[in-house]
Amino acid sequence: MHLLPRVLAVVAACAIFPAAHAACTAATIKGYFAASGGGSYFSTYAAFGVAHVYFNGVNAVSISNYKEGQDGSVRVFTGYGSYQVDQYCRGTASIALKENGVAAGTISLSFVASGTPTSPQLQALISNPATGFTGGAVLNKINL
Repeated sequence: MHLLPRVLAVVAACAIFPAAHAACTAATIKGYFAASGGGSYFSTYAAFGVAHVYFNGVNAVSISNYKEGQDGSVRVFTGYGSYQVDQYCRGTASIALKENGVAAGTISLSFVASGTPTSPQLQALISNPATGFTGGAVLNKINL
């Protein structure tokens, strides 16, 4: 009776983590992604955002047109940084943000890739210690 839940758990893990049947690399997530997510500053002030994110397939990442809404206002950011992906489709990125050309802190992403090779999806934890921001995001591959 306990075998069925274990079999279902293994099947689910293979669907969620492509590394169960193929190793991931930085090239696994090459391309443009539409990102959306939210979080809070110092666990008090809610914020939500959308962005275009580009992974170059080697180790560089850029963010364009990142718009973040909080308390009725919208701020616009850009950013550049680096990323890495391990064989289990887990990754990290560090991205220096700018708002109107002025440094606005560095965000850290911890993510896991799922989906298919042609349509990967990333689920990410985001943090920016300088501003006290913590949140999450989903990034879906798009064809631009």
